[in-house]
This record gives sequence, structure tokens and C-alpha cells, in this order.
Amino acid sequence: MYNEDISVIQSKDPLLVTSYALRTVNVTTGGPYLTVVPGVNQYLPRYKVVIPNGWNNHYIAVMIRRCAVGGLRLNKESIDANTIRIEKNVFVENFEYSVIVAEVTEGEMTLESTDDTPFGLMVYGYRENNGYGFAGNALLG
Repeated sequence: MYNEDISVIQSKDPLLVTSYALRTVNVTTGGPYLTVVPGVNQYLPRYKVVIPNGWNNHYIAVMIRRCAVGGLRLNKESIDANTIRIEKNVFVENFEYSVIVAEVTEGEMTLESTDDTPFGLMVYGYRENNGYGFAGNALLG
């Protein structure tokens, strides 16, 4: 079961937003984790992250301008439609963004936009009674 709620927080003042997941994607397993959520002004056009070993499932959540979705590449390939679990559109300051959640495998991963459109990246996963999550630009950027 997936939680498909998407929240948009806007402020004219600087603020720090965190996301606290009580349970990750599967409501019967997994555990809590806390993640700092990067603001739109911190989005990058390219990320290189390592998806950790030893977890049952791994996911990426991407927020990118809707007009740039076709240029999004995961390890130089389009995201496989069979791995997409959620895809919804939201409006932020007169721009339409797509929020895409896809299942990924462990190991090194590069995610980039072919036209250098900045986008947000969150990485998370779970195993029995445990979860992890981090912003893509928290490791390399």
C-alpha cells in the first residue's frame, strides 16, 4: 500500500522542512525515519547517490517541472514505467511539477535531466522495523 499524499509548502521566509515517516511504503513493515526536505531553490540538474545495501526495498521521489519529465534519465536511461509507483502533478508558484516515485535497486545511481532542468530528489527504503531516507543533494551535489 502506498501513501499518495503530496504536500506543497510555500513561504516567503526561509524555513526548514522535515519529513517524518512513521512507516515507509509497506504499512506492516519498515520503521520510522526523519529526512530534511530540500527547497525548490536547492534543486540540482544532476545527482549521484549510493542506494545502500541490505534493505528490502528502495525508492526515489523526484519533483521536476512537468515539461522536463521526458528528459529525466536514471543511469542514462528513461525511468522504466514498470518501476513507477506514483506519478502526480502539483502547482508551485505558477509552475506545474510532476512528482514521481519509482522503485530502484541498490548501488550507485546517477539521475539527471538532459536539458539541465533542476529537480528535487529524495531517496528512501525499508526493511523489518527499520527505514532510511535522505535528500539526494545531502550526499553529493
